[in-house]
Amino acid sequence: MIIIDELKFAYVHIPKCAGTSIKQSNPDQEMTRIDNGLGFDSTHLPLSYIKMKAPVVYEKILSYDSYAHVRDPVLRFRSALFQHSREFLDLSSAECDDDTLRRIAHDVIDVIKSSELPFPEKYEHFTPQHTYIEEDGVLVVKNVAVLGDFRLLNGFYSRNGFNTIGRPENVSRIPKEGWFSVASYVVKPFVRKLLPENLKVKIWEWLVDKGYYQSLSESSPDFLKRDPEIMSFIKDYYARDFVIYENAKKRR
Repeated sequence: MIIIDELKFAYVHIPKCAGTSIKQSNPDQEMTRIDNGLGFDSTHLPLSYIKMKAPVVYEKILSYDSYAHVRDPVLRFRSALFQHSREFLDLSSAECDDDTLRRIAHDVIDVIKSSELPFPEKYEHFTPQHTYIEEDGVLVVKNVAVLGDFRLLNGFYSRNGFNTIGRPENVSRIPKEGWFSVASYVVKPFVRKLLPENLKVKIWEWLVDKGYYQSLSESSPDFLKRDPEIMSFIKDYYARDFVIYENAKKRR
C-alpha cells in the first residue's frame, strides 16, 4: 500500500488490480510494508491482520482519504494463476497452456482451502479482494473503483502535483526470445532469493524500458469456465468479491 501522511492519503493495493500501473506512474512513492508473520514483509495484507499487527497503519487507512481498485474475480484468479505458474513454479509462458494452468488451479485451490489468511507469498495473489477493503463486513476504504477507472485517484493526484495514471495494459511481460530469455531463466532463482524487492522492481522496469520484455495477453478465462469444479470454487470462495465488483461497476 501507499501512505502519504502529509496528505492524509492511503492507496490499498489489492494484488492483480493495477498496482504496477500506479507504482510506475509515480515511482518515488514509497510502499508501506508490514511483516506478515510468515517470513517476509508484504505490501498487501488483509485489513483484519493490519488492524491486529499494525494498528497505527490501520487507523490511517480508516481516517485518511483512501482508494483501491477491484477486478472481475474470474479474470483476477486467472491472472494470479498465470503469475503463480511463472514466478513460483518457474514455468515459461510457453509451458502455461490451458491444460497445465487448469491442473495448477486445482492444486492452488487445495492449498487455499486448507490455509488461513494471510497466505504465504506463493499464494498471496489469491487472497479475496474484500479482505483488503472491508472489516467485519463494513467497507473501510472510501473510494473503490473498478480496474482501469482511475478518475477518482487521478483527481487526487492532479490536485497534489503527482503524475496521473494512464490506461493499464492488463498484460504480462515475458523475456524476448534469444540470449536474454535463456539468461533470465538461469538467473531468476538467484535474483528472487538474493535481491530486495525494491531493487528487483527497478531492474525489471529498466529491462522493460530497454525492450528486453514483450507483452503477453492473459485475459481469456475460457479454460476456467470450462471446468465446473474450478468455477464452483471461485463463485463460492470469492462470492463477496463479486458483489463488491458489481457495486463498483454501478458507481462507475
